[in-house]
Amino acid sequence: MCSVLKAIVPDIANDRQAQERYQEAQAHGKSLLLVAPKEHAEAYVEQLARADPEMIVFSEAVEE
Repeated sequence: MCSVLKAIVPDIANDRQAQERYQEAQAHGKSLLLVAPKEHAEAYVEQLARADPEMIVFSEAVEE
């Protein structure tokens, strides 16, 4: 999972950051990965959904 986050989300630069976000999602049910314009956020959601067919990744774009 961490390699997927690192590959897709530009704000995650290393394994430590990816692991922290993953653990936060596991502990609290969600984690903020990045703040981006709506179109970019929707593209990241699509990329995460398609990243690994054997892994289920739930993501959503939320307006602030």
